[in-house]
Amino acid sequence: MTDKEQITDVVNSVAMLQDLKQWERLESYFVKKPFVDNKSISGETPAIISKQRLIDGWRKEIGILSGGWVCEC
Repeated sequence: MTDKEQITDVVNSVAMLQDLKQWERLESYFVKKPFVDNKSISGETPAIISKQRLIDGWRKEIGILSGGWVCEC
């Protein structure tokens, strides 16, 4: 598998787990404190946050969205 295929696989897996609301399983995809830059989406200043805060934020936001997405990188 090429690097690009591996990256695509990881991105698709994260998106699938979000859609399925498998929050606990998402934790294994992140380091303890990832650097997150969602400024263009949420307006928040880029920062290092806990993976739990990142996932909890998704848990709150995903509840208001319908449908899913798949990265076609």
